[in-house]
Amino acid sequence: MVAMRDTYTLENASSRDRTMRVYARSSGRGIASVLVYDAAGNIRRTYQFTHPFMLDHIGQVSEMLRDRYIDNGDVWIPVINGVKYSAEEKALAYEITVPALEAVSITVEYVMLANSWGGVAHYVDID
Repeated sequence: MVAMRDTYTLENASSRDRTMRVYARSSGRGIASVLVYDAAGNIRRTYQFTHPFMLDHIGQVSEMLRDRYIDNGDVWIPVINGVKYSAEEKALAYEITVPALEAVSITVEYVMLANSWGGVAHYVDID
């Protein structure tokens, strides 16, 4: 397993509140567990992200997976209510509104699980 950590200080120098979004996505194939916490150490979010599963044939897919993934040729893509996630929906790690003239710090930890390869691509978007 490979662990990575990014600490963001999101500073709002404007006169109005701003919503900031931190995105993280796999740049390889595999699974990463993600933990988001604030400067006081309070956990704000935990989740896992994956790339599509590579499968040899449909017989490998259990009934549980069939409800959560759709076949796209040689990969199975995660879905919500039968609709593919957009890349942006899958990548959103955390969203926070930073008050005007204030700063907020958050830390995002990623652990690439065993038998995964690649890295984590990450960026911040500001409204």
